[in-house]
Amino acid sequence: PALVAIMHRLAALADPLRQDNSICILALTLLNIALETMSDVDALSVQFPRLLSVMQNDLCRNLLRLSTSQDLSILGLTLRVIFNLFNGIKDHLKVQLEVFITSVHLRILSS
Repeated sequence: PALVAIMHRLAALADPLRQDNSICILALTLLNIALETMSDVDALSVQFPRLLSVMQNDLCRNLLRLSTSQDLSILGLTLRVIFNLFNGIKDHLKVQLEVFITSVHLRILSS
């Protein structure tokens, strides 16, 4: 379906290793809009396993990378997308949530 292709493309555009900051900001903004306007993200992720895979793997990996950004606008958008993502499909992202919290905790300790 188109939703899977769109989420896959947005996750790829949110890769800070391949895109510059302006593209990442655009991708994060669009991801946030998509996650906020989807009626039932959890049901969609169960209905379309590829969508769940994109969100669990590609998107979470890039969000973790973006969460280390020094740019406050990128960090703010990243945290908003992470919140909406975990709020929508928290039952499927337990490992990713643990990795994210550990990463943030280690970052705070190293500061």
